[in-house]
Amino acid sequence: MTINDLETLRRRQIHDLLYIALIEIRQLGGDLKSRPVFGLANLLHNVPLELEQVAKREMTYEELFDSLNVRAKQLNCQKWLDDQIKWLETHRTHP
Repeated sequence: MTINDLETLRRRQIHDLLYIALIEIRQLGGDLKSRPVFGLANLLHNVPLELEQVAKREMTYEELFDSLNVRAKQLNCQKWLDDQIKWLETHRTHP
């Protein structure tokens, strides 16, 4: 296995682990009847899979961002997403 193969494997594993964790958090939120936990996990659980698409150049970050905004509107999470983006723009000034 080459270094590039190992990097690809590790990248995929990290994305898959994040996806699985968010699915489990979503399930737990449903089990506990916690709408905020369920809602955020439901909004974000596909992001790791989309990051994998970005890494493979099948999707751009802008397309991922657009996809996230569409889901946020569908799931009534747009205010949360907008608030977090504003916070990041204010507090994360470095590229």
